[in-house]
Amino acid sequence: MGDAGLTDDLETARSLASAEVNRAAGELRLNWITDIPGQAMVYLQKYDEARRYLAQAILPFDLGDYPFLQAEVGVTGDSPQAVAQVIVSLGNQWTAVAVEIETARLGAVKAIREAESLAEIHAAQGAGLSAIATIMDFGG
Repeated sequence: MGDAGLTDDLETARSLASAEVNRAAGELRLNWITDIPGQAMVYLQKYDEARRYLAQAILPFDLGDYPFLQAEVGVTGDSPQAVAQVIVSLGNQWTAVAVEIETARLGAVKAIREAESLAEIHAAQGAGLSAIATIMDFGG
């Protein structure tokens, strides 16, 4: 096999290894997030509302600017402040776990991209998958 064939094999291996690392990261994220179309946007809006609400010097009684908080009073918490605190706490927990996952994912993809042989690609993929797997016990 010539150099072109080896280069093609390495690029294919890099692509497959990176895809597997990305798949594992995505699968792990599903332990903490809801995979419903549009749900991520809802969570971002709720997190933004909750943070804005709690940042007020005097917490407003009128929740017109906070429709998600208003919708969750009596469900997630007994008051807008309780709802906002739960949402911010969950958002902060997600951020911490997401950073761990993304750090492992990006590190593995970089190592795969920089690998110069099939053995190095497979080693980088294995190390990345292992790093992602250890996050499963994050915070527990």
